Amino acid sequence: MQELCIDAHEGPYTAGSTVSGTLSLHGNGIYNVQKIRMSFSGRCRVQIAERGFSQHVVHQSGLYLFDEEKVLLSGPYTLQAPHAWPFSFKFPDLCDNPGIKGLPKKSSPLFSDEESQELPPTFDFTSGGAMANDIEASIRYELKASLDTCSHLGKVDFTKPLTLVTCRVTEVPDPKPVFHSWPFSVQSLFLLPAYEHREPTFVERMKASIQTRKAPKAQYELSVFVPTVGVIGQVLPLTIGINYDEDHSTTSTTPPVFLIKVAVHLISTAYVRCSSGSAWKSEDVIDDGALEIPIRSFAFQNMQLTESMDLAPLMDLRLPARGSLFGPTLAPTFKTTSIHCKYGLKVQVHVECGRQKRSHDFRVPGFLLLAKDFSSHTNIQPANEAVSKFDSNETKALPSYERATLSKD
Repeated sequence: MQELCIDAHEGPYTAGSTVSGTLSLHGNGIYNVQKIRMSFSGRCRVQIAERGFSQHVVHQSGLYLFDEEKVLLSGPYTLQAPHAWPFSFKFPDLCDNPGIKGLPKKSSPLFSDEESQELPPTFDFTSGGAMANDIEASIRYELKASLDTCSHLGKVDFTKPLTLVTCRVTEVPDPKPVFHSWPFSVQSLFLLPAYEHREPTFVERMKASIQTRKAPKAQYELSVFVPTVGVIGQVLPLTIGINYDEDHSTTSTTPPVFLIKVAVHLISTAYVRCSSGSAWKSEDVIDDGALEIPIRSFAFQNMQLTESMDLAPLMDLRLPARGSLFGPTLAPTFKTTSIHCKYGLKVQVHVECGRQKRSHDFRVPGFLLLAKDFSSHTNIQPANEAVSKFDSNETKALPSYERATLSKD
């Protein structure tokens, strides 16, 4: 049975909010206690594993965003379980130490080298493959309880992870859509109106498979308006349209273009930086890994494209809160000394015209993903604040212990 247990909400919390709860010592045993401590910390870890034919080099860096410790009991005491101690910590507004010890002082536009940095959100990222380096990056916040004893138990620890989220400061942000277009042409006998409502014969199929100069040609421009700003959990606006280029076409009428399928993907990219750790050479090691997160894939049936169509209500294009069903929560775009989390969008469009299919990928490399929660203030309390309130000043005095006696050792 676990001797120590931390009773506190996991979150989500925001910078400046308070974490309150109780530390419990369970069981019916007697403990010769030297000290009971609680620590509250946030830590950033980065690891780059370089793949090679002859060697496998691993670079690692880590730093504490903040680290605070309180002594709940200072012995020696002979303590009869069970017991409970209240505690209270507060998330700082800014990182205590945003820099990495040993990291060269080289500025990079990919990372933030500012001395004052806001607390980044909880973050977990892993990528790699047969032809790419293995990238691991994490930002984690936790409570840790330690019981130092004079017996054979030695030291007993218990850790509880916490979730920190950031808030966007704009309640209704501008999606800032950008225009992308793709020209394509179709040359086929099936562009003719005579084949629009009947199946072709075998001979006609053979003629259609061999494009000749006699076959009519239709020139189009497929266009999309793709947003560059989005909010986690909210609908993503997406507009698509088709334009017929009459000057470069040979058909007497405008052949219809049908929308077959649209798939939207969020591209998550993590840039990481750490020190090489070499004894004779100190330099930055910078690498990146990317993950493709499907947002929505929708198949249309006989949907004829027009000059402008809003696909958001048809596809329910809502930005996900998680990268996968059981994966970690998506973090908004952020930048620290060693980690830069950024996103991109990929829109795959499949169309059909004259019984010929065409497809194209529209990409937005710089997509600003904003936090789900909104706050006009930087310091707000989370909605599910911990039920136990405890003034941090009270930790200066030890709580009373009904069955605690001074050790005679």
